[in-house]
Amino acid sequence: MQVHPNVFRVLAVALYLNETWGYGLGICEVMYFYRFARCPGSSQRYCFVMRGDKYLMQGIPDHDRGWKDEVAVIGGP
Repeated sequence: MQVHPNVFRVLAVALYLNETWGYGLGICEVMYFYRFARCPGSSQRYCFVMRGDKYLMQGIPDHDRGWKDEVAVIGGP
């Protein structure tokens, strides 16, 4: 499973708003605006899809030009 770069953009903006303006945005608030879904045309990539006309931020690109097929695997103990 891979996630689309916009997932990281959305989460980074939520973190920025929390740290800079003291917002209390958690995963529940992010998921109010977006749902996690399979990217169109892909069987293993997932992205955030806006729920209707609601949005947390505007103007982020919806493309993934420069996407690499290689993956980074992150693990823990």
